[in-house]
Amino acid sequence: MKSLKLIGIKGAQRYEHWKRHTLGALDALHFSVVLQEVNDVDKILEYKVGAIPALLINDKVVIEQYDHVPNIIEIKASIVQFMINQQLKVPRSFNGRKDKAFKV
Repeated sequence: MKSLKLIGIKGAQRYEHWKRHTLGALDALHFSVVLQEVNDVDKILEYKVGAIPALLINDKVVIEQYDHVPNIIEIKASIVQFMINQQLKVPRSFNGRKDKAFKV
């Protein structure tokens, strides 16, 4: 995973929930990727997302806000599904042994 971006208006209640849940999902997956936040309106418009907040991996939309705030489990599942679809390394074991977690 090259980049993970959260797009939205910082300080908005839904955005802050998305941020907290996304960080929780990354922690549960044992990922040490930096969550980049895109909050400038002009920058947000450049991504041409259908709704905000939105979560992007490698500049591809993974989830967009429509009717509810996704929980940690939903975000985690979306990240893993994206990685499977992109044939990226996916954690297969969540037993806490980071050296054994990734398999192709």
